[in-house]
Amino acid sequence: MADVAATLEAKAVASFEASWDELIASINGQLERAGAGVMPAGAVSPASGQDAPKDAPAAAAPERSGNGART
Repeated sequence: MADVAATLEAKAVASFEASWDELIASINGQLERAGAGVMPAGAVSPASGQDAPKDAPAAAAPERSGNGART
């Protein structure tokens, strides 16, 4: 029984790790396409640069139209 539990745990961890890596790669790709710089440790520099107004949306954030709906 212990061997079965250990095998299932190892497979579950490996599956989670693969899914996590895929998610992180997808998010990094979306941030880069939006113009943000993704650094190795996962930090992100804004797409609009350091001199952007303080109320500028975050990188890859959907902008809002005049009626408040996201575009």
